[in-house]
Amino acid sequence: MTKNYQNNLVDASQMPAFLANGGKMGALIHEQEWRSTNLGPPASWPPTLKSMLATLLSSPQPMIMGWGTDFLSFFNDSYCQMMGSRFKGVPGLPACEQWAEAWTKIEPIAKKALGGEGIHCEDMPLALTRKGHKEPTWWTLSFLPFHDETGKVAGVYCLLVETTQKRLLE
Repeated sequence: MTKNYQNNLVDASQMPAFLANGGKMGALIHEQEWRSTNLGPPASWPPTLKSMLATLLSSPQPMIMGWGTDFLSFFNDSYCQMMGSRFKGVPGLPACEQWAEAWTKIEPIAKKALGGEGIHCEDMPLALTRKGHKEPTWWTLSFLPFHDETGKVAGVYCLLVETTQKRLLE
């Protein structure tokens, strides 16, 4: 089946199975040049990363995940829609780059999750640039560690719900 992603025709049958149902982000990951990165080509990625990406990409819930100690960021289509112009269309960047303006607040939570502890934060305030200017936002975040075949924490899922409108009404 051929799908149109960002005006490019992408033959989903030519994509690795773990990306085939991943929407625009699955297509972007497939089309990106990975050979020069630490990850290498997607076909050689660890089974845990492939499985976690398949789950993330097919979720209707806005999600982002950090892979490894650098928290390489991967996210789904719902996340991209929610983040507006903040989304740069580049999967696999370290989270400290993707979330540079808020990383000092997020990093300690993400590191706890990478240590194996699930974390839930209600109405966390973050000042973010999304529509061309910095604005106050609030988020409910759940950080969930995931494990590889050996039981080691390999990365972290982050489920997020923006609560800005609720907070502004309060």
